[in-house]
Amino acid sequence: EEVVVERLGEFPEDTAIVVVCADGERSAKLAARLREEGQQAASIEGGMKAWEGESLPMQPRDHDEFKGPDYKAPGG
Repeated sequence: EEVVVERLGEFPEDTAIVVVCADGERSAKLAARLREEGQQAASIEGGMKAWEGESLPMQPRDHDEFKGPDYKAPGG
């Protein structure tokens, strides 16, 4: 949690942040902390366990463009 808060300056301004963990508990706390810091933040209720339990995709489909965690937006 502290690492993310310390690095908030690296997040683009006016961009919503979605955090996720296995069961949704840690990510809910982190999202609340980020909101306290003035960020637009949310977490996925129930975490990845709930996501997978709903049979939602765990990986991008072959025809979806996946930018990945190191993606830099054009001009950014």
